[in-house]
Amino acid sequence: MYRLVDTLREWEHWSPWEDADPNMEHTYTGPERGVGCTQAWSGNKEAGEGAMEITSSSEDGVTIDLRFVKPFKAHNQVRIDLDEVASTTAGGAARGVRGWGRSVRSARRSTAS
Repeated sequence: MYRLVDTLREWEHWSPWEDADPNMEHTYTGPERGVGCTQAWSGNKEAGEGAMEITSSSEDGVTIDLRFVKPFKAHNQVRIDLDEVASTTAGGAARGVRGWGRSVRSARRSTAS
């Protein structure tokens, strides 16, 4: 789970915002993952335009500096916490994203092949 959140290119596979515009354009700068990794996007009216940059990253979660330009201006700090989730199958515990777990778990299955 951590790598799916810590690598902004992976967000295209699981982020619920990607559904807003299937033709949304993405630009990536900085390192491939972790602190300094940046994604800018530009899409239709629903997806808007903005950028986000990872400002801190650990196995427990990722903090993002999030800036919206369109359809409104906003600047937020977002923390995505990764919680340990007990497993009901052999293999022990796993990590999940609080609040977005279903989206990220689905992406993990689709990108595993």
